[in-house]
Amino acid sequence: MLGDGARTLLAQAAASVGPRTARRRAAYAAVPVPSDLCPECGHPLHEPAVAAVPRQLAELAARYRRVLLAPGPDERLRRRPAPDVWSPLEYAGHVRDVLLVQRDRVVRALVEEVPQVVTMHGDQRVDLLAYNDAAPDELAEELEVAARLFGALVARLDDAQLARRCTYNYPAPAERDLTWVAWHTLHEVRHHLHDVERQLADPNATVTPPRGRRRGGGDDER
Repeated sequence: MLGDGARTLLAQAAASVGPRTARRRAAYAAVPVPSDLCPECGHPLHEPAVAAVPRQLAELAARYRRVLLAPGPDERLRRRPAPDVWSPLEYAGHVRDVLLVQRDRVVRALVEEVPQVVTMHGDQRVDLLAYNDAAPDELAEELEVAARLFGALVARLDDAQLARRCTYNYPAPAERDLTWVAWHTLHEVRHHLHDVERQLADPNATVTPPRGRRRGGGDDER
């Protein structure tokens, strides 16, 4: 379980982010870290081998493409079930940027000693970068490219490089090695695909289920 010092840091970090991100951090704080399963979606947080991460990312990116380009009205991809829940297109744009940001964080950890991860400002990016105005085919291609770039970097890392560390803010402030970063990134991609597929399967939903991610959830403020 988290110690008093980590909980203090978590409380300080929560004060600087929105209520949605703070709620998800609190959910993680209630379980042991690391945990075997995501406390929200139930998917595994850790994979059997880092070598599987590039292949699984490519497979997930292909699934995003199929979902984004499936026949149907374009509006279904841009509709938010509720004001504080991202649309499928916004989730996909977020995932693309997560992959690119994570790639840069890995590079930084390879050249610096235990660097402090800086927030990617996920909530703000959605509006500033107009995720919801993206063309679905272009976004699908960009997400696939981002998955290949991150996967290619992970595939080149040896054991010593995977053991290098950074100070990660999420789900609680802690030093994490690059093996954890690779697993965590894969989980983010998989989890948000679940969000997208669930929304498209139930277009009349007005809110995400209690264990689903809301706007600002996930790695937006890590």
